[in-house]
Parts: sequence; structure tokens; C-alpha cells
Amino acid sequence: MKRMHSFRRDFGELENIFGFIGTVFNEYGIGDEHRFSIDLSVEEVFTNMVKYNADASGDIAIEVEYDDGSLFVRLLDQQQKPFDVSAVKPVDLDAYHKEGRIGGLGIHLVHQFMDEVKHEVNGNITTVTLIRKLSS
Repeated sequence: MKRMHSFRRDFGELENIFGFIGTVFNEYGIGDEHRFSIDLSVEEVFTNMVKYNADASGDIAIEVEYDDGSLFVRLLDQQQKPFDVSAVKPVDLDAYHKEGRIGGLGIHLVHQFMDEVKHEVNGNITTVTLIRKLSS
């Protein structure tokens, strides 16, 4: 079973996105222990799509599917210059802290929380798929 909804390209949509995800969790009977990692990962990808594709005018669609113990969350966006979040290298946290850097850890955290992150481009539509296994 899949659920899909489109959201305005606006940071103010995050509460609506979290509400949508919560509704899907309730429908599928998924426990709240998975909410933080899913919400944070979706928030990070969504905000990157809004921030780094600011010239786009269309909505960003989010599709959630629960199948065979795994949750699939797909974010679909029209992008002229796609950014492949699946290719982001892990951050060396020791070096990061020694350099005194701030920020830039969002996609790193997505990779830590998800079992798999996929990136696909079909024409000008970029799809980022976040996969989290909820059962062993």
C-alpha cells in the first residue's frame, strides 16, 4: 500500500509533512520508535530540495510505502541540476570537530539513519528514496 501527497516548496510545510508521515505510520501500525529517524531524514532531504532548487516552481511530492517490513519514502522534485544525496561520502567526525566546522551533517545523518538511500533522475524529475527496515 502506498500513500502520496504533494507539498509546497516551502519550509513552512514541514509540520504538514510530519502530519502526513504520522498518519501513514498510524495506518500501517508502525511504532513511534521509528519516527525520529524518518522525520529527520525526510526533513533533511526536503529542506535541501527547497534550499538548493529555489528556482523551481512545482511542488515536492512525498510517497510512503510499507512493504514486507520495510518503509520506503520517496521524495520527487523537478530539478535542473540534480544533487545525488546517495553519493555523499561519510563525514570524518574527528576531523569535522577538530576543524571546528558547523553544519553540513544532515545528509551524513540521513545515511546513518537509513538502511539505503537511492537517487534516480528521469528527465527533470529527481527521486530520492529512503529505505528503512523496520523488522528483522
